[in-house]
Amino acid sequence: MGADGASVVCETTIVGIETFRKRVDVARQGDMVGLMLRGVSREQVHAGDIVVVRQ
Repeated sequence: MGADGASVVCETTIVGIETFRKRVDVARQGDMVGLMLRGVSREQVHAGDIVVVRQ
């Protein structure tokens, strides 16, 4: 959320997926994972943020 409470949307590319410090190729609904995102700093991401794939 932005400072005014509005959603912040940005486009990025997922360059890696990790689960428990191990790289994986696929994540499924409900998996606890870490995403490595190109061009997104750690400060821009918060717990509970949602990642969606544009079709």
